[in-house]
Amino acid sequence: MECHVNDVRAAFFVIRYMKTVIRYIVRSKVFTKKYGMVLSDYRQESKYAVPIKIKRKGKPQEEESMRNAKVKKSNKILAAITAAMLAVTIGGTGVTAFANNNDNTYECFSFSGENTSRSDFRRKDDISSCWCNCYNSSNSDAGFYIEVYGTSEHNNTSGSYCGRRSYYFSEDTTWYMWNLVYETYGKEKYTAAYLIASPQGAIYDDFDCWWSPDNGSGITWDEER
Repeated sequence: MECHVNDVRAAFFVIRYMKTVIRYIVRSKVFTKKYGMVLSDYRQESKYAVPIKIKRKGKPQEEESMRNAKVKKSNKILAAITAAMLAVTIGGTGVTAFANNNDNTYECFSFSGENTSRSDFRRKDDISSCWCNCYNSSNSDAGFYIEVYGTSEHNNTSGSYCGRRSYYFSEDTTWYMWNLVYETYGKEKYTAAYLIASPQGAIYDDFDCWWSPDNGSGITWDEER
């Protein structure tokens, strides 16, 4: 499911706002009376006012124990409300939460003529686009193309092409690369992605890159940065 960055920002803005409103609610007299949340023992109208201690009945230790128990209870209620609100808000904005394999791995694509170069295979956990950044090269005028492959095996040779285009890279190039790796192999016991790079013409150069099979931005489309 595709989403826009602005949708993500809007969702979390709404969550922060609603969380603030909920905090005011749980500290209100009605909520306090019903759920037993304890207000502060000190009330202060301004920074120059003298704090007035509210008298309570019972032993100090018992009061402290009861107060801590009630505060914990109110915190659990607040956490439950916030979690439910987060789920509803994200669902309503069409934002997909990604918990995936988005750590960056170093890869050097090396060419000696017209040979191809492969990355190592890495586990893929969701439908988000693969990400790759070429940050250095032995020749800034040279370039190469990357295609995304997928596999259900622990290797980078037995898979199949899972993209829809080739992505051109040179020094200081970054791409989010759409693919169907997870859709193709996601039902298998193991799902992995790897990259195959092809030179632009016959070149004898090395390209230093970082890449990840998933991305933490929730991007599921092609995008050059």
